[in-house]
Amino acid sequence: GGFRPFYLCFEEERPKAKRKITEREKKIIEDMQKEMDKRAGGDKKEEGGWDGEKYEDIPQADKSFVRFARRVELHPEQVLRYDFGGRPLRMSNAPASPVPICPRCSRKRVFEMQLMPALISVLEPNLRTEWATLSVFTCPAPCSKGVYIQECVQIEAAI
Repeated sequence: GGFRPFYLCFEEERPKAKRKITEREKKIIEDMQKEMDKRAGGDKKEEGGWDGEKYEDIPQADKSFVRFARRVELHPEQVLRYDFGGRPLRMSNAPASPVPICPRCSRKRVFEMQLMPALISVLEPNLRTEWATLSVFTCPAPCSKGVYIQECVQIEAAI
Protein backbone atom coordinates (compact mmCIF):
# COMPACT_ATOMS: atom_id res chain seq x y z
CA GLY A 1 0.00 0.00 0.00
CA GLY A 2 0.91 3.62 0.30
CA PHE A 3 0.67 6.67 -1.90
CA ARG A 4 2.74 7.46 -4.95
CA PRO A 5 5.34 10.22 -4.39
CA PHE A 6 4.96 13.65 -5.97
CA TYR A 7 6.62 17.04 -5.75
CA LEU A 8 5.12 20.12 -4.14
CA CYS A 9 5.81 23.59 -5.45
CA PHE A 10 5.58 26.24 -2.73
CA GLU A 11 4.34 29.72 -3.53
CA GLU A 12 3.52 32.63 -1.28
CA GLU A 13 -0.26 32.92 -0.93
CA ARG A 14 -1.11 36.46 -1.93
CA PRO A 15 -4.66 37.66 -1.70
CA LYS A 16 -5.89 39.83 -4.55
CA ALA A 17 -4.98 43.44 -3.88
CA LYS A 18 -7.96 45.65 -3.24
CA ARG A 19 -7.87 48.73 -5.40
CA LYS A 20 -9.37 51.98 -4.19
CA ILE A 21 -12.22 53.36 -6.25
CA THR A 22 -11.38 56.68 -7.90
CA GLU A 23 -13.60 59.75 -7.58
CA ARG A 24 -14.54 59.40 -11.26
CA GLU A 25 -15.62 55.77 -10.70
CA LYS A 26 -17.64 56.79 -7.62
CA LYS A 27 -19.46 59.41 -9.71
CA ILE A 28 -20.23 56.85 -12.45
CA ILE A 29 -21.57 54.38 -9.87
CA GLU A 30 -23.73 57.07 -8.24
CA ASP A 31 -25.12 58.14 -11.62
CA MET A 32 -25.89 54.54 -12.57
CA GLN A 33 -27.59 53.96 -9.21
CA LYS A 34 -29.75 57.09 -9.68
CA GLU A 35 -30.71 55.95 -13.18
CA MET A 36 -31.61 52.47 -11.92
CA ASP A 37 -33.68 53.98 -9.11
CA LYS A 38 -35.58 56.14 -11.63
CA ARG A 39 -36.30 53.14 -13.85
CA ALA A 40 -37.39 51.00 -10.91
CA GLY A 41 -39.60 53.76 -9.52
CA GLY A 42 -42.62 52.90 -11.68
CA ASP A 43 -42.28 49.15 -11.17
CA LYS A 44 -42.26 49.28 -7.38
CA LYS A 45 -45.98 49.91 -7.08
CA GLU A 46 -47.03 47.42 -9.71
CA GLU A 47 -48.42 44.14 -8.54
CA GLY A 48 -45.68 41.53 -8.30
CA GLY A 49 -42.95 44.20 -7.99
CA TRP A 50 -39.99 44.06 -5.63
CA ASP A 51 -41.27 46.73 -3.25
CA GLY A 52 -40.56 45.78 0.34
CA GLU A 53 -38.19 42.96 -0.61
CA LYS A 54 -34.86 42.76 1.22
CA TYR A 55 -31.68 40.82 0.68
CA GLU A 56 -31.60 37.61 2.63
CA ASP A 57 -28.92 37.42 5.27
CA ILE A 58 -26.39 34.62 4.82
CA PRO A 59 -26.43 32.17 7.78
CA GLN A 60 -23.19 32.12 9.82
CA ALA A 61 -22.32 28.58 8.65
CA ASP A 62 -22.57 29.70 5.04
CA LYS A 63 -20.45 32.80 5.75
CA SER A 64 -17.60 30.56 6.90
CA PHE A 65 -17.93 28.45 3.77
CA VAL A 66 -18.09 31.51 1.51
CA ARG A 67 -14.93 32.91 3.16
CA PHE A 68 -13.21 29.52 2.69
CA ALA A 69 -14.33 29.20 -0.94
CA ARG A 70 -13.23 32.73 -1.85
CA ARG A 71 -9.78 32.16 -0.37
CA VAL A 72 -9.34 28.77 -2.04
CA GLU A 73 -10.63 30.19 -5.33
CA LEU A 74 -7.45 32.30 -5.53
CA HIS A 75 -5.35 29.09 -5.65
CA PRO A 76 -7.71 26.16 -6.39
CA GLU A 77 -4.86 23.70 -6.97
CA GLN A 78 -3.35 24.29 -3.52
CA VAL A 79 -3.01 21.10 -1.49
CA LEU A 80 -1.16 22.49 1.53
CA ARG A 81 -1.20 25.82 3.37
CA TYR A 82 1.80 26.55 5.60
CA ASP A 83 1.51 29.35 8.16
CA PHE A 84 3.51 28.57 11.32
CA GLY A 85 1.86 30.36 14.23
CA GLY A 86 -1.05 31.50 12.04
CA ARG A 87 -4.63 30.29 11.95
CA PRO A 88 -6.20 27.49 9.93
CA LEU A 89 -8.67 28.40 7.20
CA ARG A 90 -11.84 26.65 8.34
CA MET A 91 -14.65 25.59 6.02
CA SER A 92 -17.33 25.79 8.70
CA ASN A 93 -17.91 27.54 11.99
CA ALA A 94 -18.31 24.24 13.85
CA PRO A 95 -16.26 24.36 17.05
CA ALA A 96 -12.85 22.74 16.77
CA SER A 97 -11.70 20.39 19.48
CA PRO A 98 -9.14 21.84 21.89
CA VAL A 99 -5.50 21.42 20.93
CA PRO A 100 -3.60 19.49 23.63
CA ILE A 101 -0.37 20.90 25.04
CA CYS A 102 3.02 19.45 24.11
CA PRO A 103 3.65 16.24 26.10
CA ARG A 104 7.39 17.04 26.47
CA CYS A 105 7.47 20.70 27.56
CA SER A 106 3.78 21.49 28.31
CA ARG A 107 3.75 24.46 25.93
CA LYS A 108 0.69 25.37 23.92
CA ARG A 109 0.92 23.93 20.41
CA VAL A 110 0.54 26.32 17.47
CA PHE A 111 -0.93 25.93 14.02
CA GLU A 112 1.70 24.97 11.45
CA MET A 113 0.06 23.72 8.30
CA GLN A 114 -3.18 22.62 6.72
CA LEU A 115 -3.90 19.94 4.16
CA MET A 116 -6.58 21.09 1.75
CA PRO A 117 -9.42 19.16 0.04
CA ALA A 118 -7.63 19.18 -3.34
CA LEU A 119 -5.03 16.82 -1.86
CA ILE A 120 -7.50 13.92 -1.88
CA SER A 121 -7.64 13.80 -5.68
CA VAL A 122 -3.86 14.23 -5.99
CA LEU A 123 -3.02 11.41 -3.57
CA GLU A 124 -5.38 8.84 -4.96
CA PRO A 125 -8.16 9.73 -7.40
CA ASN A 126 -10.25 6.73 -6.30
CA LEU A 127 -9.70 7.21 -2.57
CA ARG A 128 -12.98 6.90 -0.69
CA THR A 129 -12.32 9.41 2.05
CA GLU A 130 -13.70 12.84 2.59
CA TRP A 131 -12.60 15.68 4.81
CA ALA A 132 -12.70 19.42 4.52
CA THR A 133 -9.26 20.17 5.93
CA LEU A 134 -6.61 18.59 8.14
CA SER A 135 -4.91 21.12 10.43
CA VAL A 136 -1.55 20.25 12.00
CA PHE A 137 -0.55 21.80 15.34
CA THR A 138 3.03 21.49 16.60
CA CYS A 139 5.11 22.59 19.57
CA PRO A 140 6.85 25.92 18.93
CA ALA A 141 9.78 24.98 21.18
CA PRO A 142 12.74 22.83 20.07
CA CYS A 143 11.91 20.26 22.75
CA SER A 144 11.64 17.44 20.22
CA LYS A 145 15.22 17.86 18.96
CA GLY A 146 16.53 14.39 18.16
CA VAL A 147 13.30 12.76 19.38
CA TYR A 148 10.07 12.09 17.52
CA ILE A 149 6.94 13.22 19.29
CA GLN A 150 3.34 12.85 18.29
CA GLU A 151 1.82 16.10 17.10
CA CYS A 152 -1.85 17.08 16.90
CA VAL A 153 -3.97 16.84 13.75
CA GLN A 154 -7.52 18.20 13.70
CA ILE A 155 -9.84 16.79 11.08
CA GLU A 156 -12.54 19.13 9.84
CA ALA A 157 -15.31 16.98 8.42
CA ALA A 158 -16.61 17.65 4.92
CA ILE A 159 -19.86 19.57 4.80
